Amino acid sequence: MNFENVVFRRLFSLNMRKKLRIRLAEMSFENDFTVTERGNLYPLISISGNTYEKIENGVYSVRGGSFKRLICEHFPFAEYSMNILMLSGKAGFSFYKNDTVIDLYIESVQGGYKAAYSVNGKVTHADIFVPSDAQSVSFGARGKTVDIYYSVNGHYSLSGSVDIPELESACDYPFPFKALFFCEAECFETDKIEAYLDNGLALADIKPIRYTDGSLLMKAGKIYFTMSSRLGAGGYQSVISWIPGTSEFRLEGAVFFDVSKKGKISGDVASCILYDREKEEYLIWMCAFSSGHILGFGRTDSDILHSVSIIDITLMNQKDGASETEFYGLDGDEDPDFYYDEKKKKWYLSVCRLRWFNDKKTYSYVKFESDDPFSGYEFYAATGKTGETGGMTTEIDGKRYFVCGAEMSETSKYRIYDADTLQMITEAEYDYPDGGFRGWGTVFPVKSGNRQRVIQITFDRVLGSDFNWSYGNLYAFEAIEKNKRVLL
Repeated sequence: MNFENVVFRRLFSLNMRKKLRIRLAEMSFENDFTVTERGNLYPLISISGNTYEKIENGVYSVRGGSFKRLICEHFPFAEYSMNILMLSGKAGFSFYKNDTVIDLYIESVQGGYKAAYSVNGKVTHADIFVPSDAQSVSFGARGKTVDIYYSVNGHYSLSGSVDIPELESACDYPFPFKALFFCEAECFETDKIEAYLDNGLALADIKPIRYTDGSLLMKAGKIYFTMSSRLGAGGYQSVISWIPGTSEFRLEGAVFFDVSKKGKISGDVASCILYDREKEEYLIWMCAFSSGHILGFGRTDSDILHSVSIIDITLMNQKDGASETEFYGLDGDEDPDFYYDEKKKKWYLSVCRLRWFNDKKTYSYVKFESDDPFSGYEFYAATGKTGETGGMTTEIDGKRYFVCGAEMSETSKYRIYDADTLQMITEAEYDYPDGGFRGWGTVFPVKSGNRQRVIQITFDRVLGSDFNWSYGNLYAFEAIEKNKRVLL
């Protein structure tokens, strides 16, 4: 493909704010478990006062008293949600281990609800308000921090966040906390209580999972991507599938990391994942933002496409005074991309690295070569350009290209390089360039019947919340020869 004679034509754009989910647990209201003599679905952990519970027509009703029922093991990145049909009093969730009990709830006040939490009975009133028209309230965990959302007609708003130091150990593995439903109310009614992973406020850092030669891994007609699911100021690595030719995306799985095998999981992101067909294992490079903002690597033979996985990660070695072209972990390294060249019998790894240009450090890509996917790399080439992000190597019509995003000051700027030499070929041209602002160069060929289409799926940095790094919109483009361009 001659990218100098190509325009990337907008196919579709969308925002999937908290629309995709994997359910982790739920309270089932099909039968009245409060009176069932055999099969204790949700054991009572504590109860006091004159509590009345009833389930009828799928609605769980509570009157008076105070109690807690076990739902599930607490997963430190889960979101716990309850629909509110009626509430006068307190309702929410509790997390407990050994001698630590954390209650996180909303309490009815004039005009709505106020959020609060307690640790072993000591109450902290958070300055977080939920309006009275909220149809559901959810508590999204990310380690020791919890984001509090409410929804109206399916649209979620972030009310605020609380830091609970006693939840810090929730990321330890095996997971130490249990999650409970908590209620202390004159009356409470709901028709749904559940725990899930969702895609967060927004998605970013989009890269397809591929085979070691860089070709797409497809199963049942789907392409699988790693995307960063942004949860307030934090996030995690989601696995999301896409049916080519549509705008159908589905949250299939999630990947979490145990960096340096310390027994503590992290929600690090910006992964590049390849599947080795010969060894039947996945190879992973990722950015350990939780451990000094350097790169790490790992491997697994489990199915990470359709599961919630925890991968052991080894960090790159670091050396004082290492140069920009040496294969050591440098602070700020991110957005790795790697592949195996069968003809050369070599592995190639590209790293987005802070480099000096005109007495100023800025991100630029450096490429390394090795006989091994994770070690022994030597400097191979560099782009020599500034402000780069999210690079990916792609092969189209037998030739490899390296495509990356660039610059914070311009709309939809993407650079296309010769992947071998990292000599720049051109900048991508778009029919509607106001979309995909400082996104990733996720360009790939995909077969569509008797046609081959060249697609880019990217994102931009419209903020999805008041937090920085909460991106918003996704965009899909198709590379079309200019003489075939359709003008609207």
